[in-house]
Amino acid sequence: MVRRSCSSDGQRCNSEAPSEPGHVVDQMVEAATAAIDVRSSEAESDGYRAPMPFAWQSGQQLILLDEDPGGYWVMAELQFDPVNINYQELRRASYLWFREALGAAMSRALISGEAAANELAANLSSWFDTYHAPALAAEPR
Repeated sequence: MVRRSCSSDGQRCNSEAPSEPGHVVDQMVEAATAAIDVRSSEAESDGYRAPMPFAWQSGQQLILLDEDPGGYWVMAELQFDPVNINYQELRRASYLWFREALGAAMSRALISGEAAANELAANLSSWFDTYHAPALAAEPR
């Protein structure tokens, strides 16, 4: 089975081989550590949002991760329905912390096997580094 993850604009796709077995825990720890909440405590602050959500597909499974305008992280899992040629939402949950949404996404990817979880971790880490790490580094502490 070929697994690919693409940016929502379709310009960047990753179909590289997954990371070494067991490396997924290191990637999860790195992503969770990088996701320390440094948002302003001011309620009126809009804060930073990535220009596109994270999307990862493995076969008929699609996992989406994004931050909503209220600052909560939303993880959704969808399944492709080839008969009706559409996606059906299987589950959606909101989390206060990125690391919680990351854990939920990882647990859903594990259904497809350790290689899928490794791939999701690598792609999610890359997405986070691209869109969130620069914003976190730019914010005053």
